[in-house]
Amino acid sequence: MSIDVAQVAVPPEEELSMAEQFALEYDVSVEEASRLLNVQAEAGDLVSILASKFGEGAFDAQTEVRDGSVSLLLRTEDDTIAHLAESLADSKKVTLTIEATRPFASHTQTLEEAIPRFAAIYPDGGLQGVYIDKSSGEIVLDVKESSDAQRAAAEEVASSVVASDAEWAASARKVESSFARVEASGEEAGDAAIMRGGNRVTGGGGICTAGFTAQTGTTSISNRGYWTAGHCGTSLSWYANPGGSGSTYGSSYSSAAYNSSADIAYFTIIPSTHSTYTTFYGDSLSTPRQNPQSISLALVGSYLCHRGITTGYQCGEVTSNEYAPTWSNACNGMTCQARFVRVAADQAGGDSGGPWLWTNGTGTNRAYGIHKSGASTWSVFSKLSYAPASTRLRYNY
Repeated sequence: MSIDVAQVAVPPEEELSMAEQFALEYDVSVEEASRLLNVQAEAGDLVSILASKFGEGAFDAQTEVRDGSVSLLLRTEDDTIAHLAESLADSKKVTLTIEATRPFASHTQTLEEAIPRFAAIYPDGGLQGVYIDKSSGEIVLDVKESSDAQRAAAEEVASSVVASDAEWAASARKVESSFARVEASGEEAGDAAIMRGGNRVTGGGGICTAGFTAQTGTTSISNRGYWTAGHCGTSLSWYANPGGSGSTYGSSYSSAAYNSSADIAYFTIIPSTHSTYTTFYGDSLSTPRQNPQSISLALVGSYLCHRGITTGYQCGEVTSNEYAPTWSNACNGMTCQARFVRVAADQAGGDSGGPWLWTNGTGTNRAYGIHKSGASTWSVFSKLSYAPASTRLRYNY
């Protein structure tokens, strides 16, 4: 899909900060929003440590904002994981609840195997993605539209899928007598590449957004570049002006992880005399933020934001960190695995490739992913842990 650059909406120069958007979303003061976001970030750091030691599928983790506080729920059968989590929660002053039960993450493969059955109910790309709700254990289907008959059929398949695993059936909670939740967007999701992080890039007759600046090999200038979405193509130029006007400069396709687990490409800047800064545009197009030293893991329930050349700065709550896109050619001809992240945040064509981030506006920033696609009210991004091999965030060099 290609859209004329002139048709792309230009984001407003004055945008709400992450704390201001969070304050509106949860009806709290901006000061309270900043405090709650910091607690969420500490919870995310805790979970990132657990994931690095035991793998993401070894537990479920999600945050919840309620009555002016943030709590972290961890679901695992592994005592070692539970004990380490308790120790980390004490040191980080995170309110932690542990449920000693099998995590819903362990059923991901069962869900992936069932995708063709759901796709048969919603043919011609009508099924856009699936995931397991970590709160209830129900199967959630993103679809373009759904008739009553299709919804009933989806609920029947979901019930049989959950029932095929006794532990899943025992721990999942039915919602209105069903193990399925069908969410119809009324839109067709897809990788609409209407071709420093957050800048506009262009190629192939359309636009995308540059993600975080990145690095390969040594700190040589010739090894510096940026991440964007793999579906944006292999021939891209970039704008130094963050609003996407003025001169464009060349970049060279280097490598990509455009497969069943990710949609990320890495480009180097040409000529190498041009600069790639260790900063990105997040909550402001006038004040760039410093790249963090390392990547972070998206946590269900956390509040994250992205920068896109079309919609600007948009934020929302993570609804799944094991999301399987199913729209047409979502994974470059492969069947997508449940490795992507879904967020209840606005997006549009042209935002593809942009950075997913967290910032408190005072110098503490976190990098989570590269924008892929979605519908107008929900977004999907690739985890940076699946970025092309040998590439890494640029940080202070």
